Amino acid sequence: MTIINIALMILITSLLISTLQIYAYQYINERYNPKTKTLLLLLIILANLFLLPSLFYPNFEDYPEGAVKCGTPSIGIFLFFWIVGNAIALLIHFVDFIVVWRRKKRIS
Repeated sequence: MTIINIALMILITSLLISTLQIYAYQYINERYNPKTKTLLLLLIILANLFLLPSLFYPNFEDYPEGAVKCGTPSIGIFLFFWIVGNAIALLIHFVDFIVVWRRKKRIS
């Protein structure tokens, strides 16, 4: 796999998780206790920290014999999920919090 394919897969994964988080928040707002959203945010943060980077970690066994097996690309993958993935998840959480708060304030 080339670097461009891996980067594209990482972006698509981040977009899918963000979209699922938005839809899950709308579903939770309609049916469940709003504190469930905090649990969902915690699960997404844990996935960004531990699960998702390991899915895109390069497999050094596929490298040809004598090739340099540098771990530098994996640092970028980890930092992307740790910084950008968690920032997107927190941004969605706070925007949803503000929208729900303003909606409740307008009703009362």
